[in-house]
Amino acid sequence: MTNYTVIDSLMGAGKTQYIIQEMNADRNIDKKYIYITPYLAEVERIIDNVKERPIKQPTQRNSEGRKLRGLKTLVQSGYSIASTHSLLQTADSELVELIKAGNYTLVIDEVINVVNDVNISQKDINRLIANGDITIDDDTKKIEWTGETDYDTRFSDIYLLCKAGTLYRNRDKTVVKIFSDEVLRAFDEVVVMTYLFEYSEMKAWYELNAVEYEKKSVIYNDDQQAYELIEYDVMREDRQTIYDLITVHDGKYNEQLAHINLSATALRNLPTQDSYLEDLDLIEKTIRNFLHANKLEGYSGYWTSLRDTMDRLSPKGYSKKSKISLNCRATNEYSDGYAMAYIFERNINPMQQGFFIDRGATLDSNGWAVSDLLQWIFRSRIRNGQDIQLFLPAKKMRTILKQWSKYEL
Repeated sequence: MTNYTVIDSLMGAGKTQYIIQEMNADRNIDKKYIYITPYLAEVERIIDNVKERPIKQPTQRNSEGRKLRGLKTLVQSGYSIASTHSLLQTADSELVELIKAGNYTLVIDEVINVVNDVNISQKDINRLIANGDITIDDDTKKIEWTGETDYDTRFSDIYLLCKAGTLYRNRDKTVVKIFSDEVLRAFDEVVVMTYLFEYSEMKAWYELNAVEYEKKSVIYNDDQQAYELIEYDVMREDRQTIYDLITVHDGKYNEQLAHINLSATALRNLPTQDSYLEDLDLIEKTIRNFLHANKLEGYSGYWTSLRDTMDRLSPKGYSKKSKISLNCRATNEYSDGYAMAYIFERNINPMQQGFFIDRGATLDSNGWAVSDLLQWIFRSRIRNGQDIQLFLPAKKMRTILKQWSKYEL
């Protein structure tokens, strides 16, 4: 039976250091690890810092350009492994059986995507139904394959997903692939390292799959000169102290952009508006003015917005290095950041949220959004306990950050 643990601690608290420490200290040679992370740099960090057991990275690619065959070879050989999140998404029944036999512990650095859209049109869905190839369960909306079992056409991917039991109709509008719970259940132990797990899609996925888990936090024990896990206590975060390090802009720059909707949909639709060029110029100018007004010698200014619009919003006089993507999780790469501009209103995809809600799971949209915002903020020098200047022109983002500081989220 798989044991599940969630290490829920603030960015920079030492979650990765704890895992490296444990992997080095564990003398059980029969215990193997698979460590997955969003970042190649973190893969290299694990490989470089775990000295007591060889850590391998899958490199052999199959015809689809994936590393699945290389991963299977390493598991068969009994190696511990480090790789990126995408690798786990390719797991098939053969890999599941190999992992079961291998006494593996899975460490997940940041939550994985558990619901992903599948590119298939309504016309094609209707065609497959009419041909008797698929049926859709009225209650669960699970898509079952009822056609030929030896199937090799352009719908082969649909056939394979149906056979894996991971394909669902979502609110009669889209088709989604769900991460298979059989993959995690193949491991002896699963450890998720993140912050605000309760607001993640993975937490909702745990609910749907009746996964019971222990929730811990990590601290550094000065007496022992080591990291250790303790019982989770949200009040240990001292959020007000963190919030006091953030000067959230509350002035003219907010007013200048107040009439512009900064959600993903609105930003994508900007080119259809009569005020398109004026709005772009105003956003660019406002970012530039904020960063310029909050310069601090020896430190940098960074900004972000929707990827589709970032090239057109780049502030004059600032290099490409000043841009940070929205969805990249907290790292040390931007820890010199002092002036930080977040030009976006983060909203959860209502279709993905609906998938969980329709099945009785909870997924709080504001909690999800503030979790994402905090990951971005903690790329700055605040992760080192230093103050920052923060520009949040979207009122919603200012509101939920304040709510988080008061433990209302």
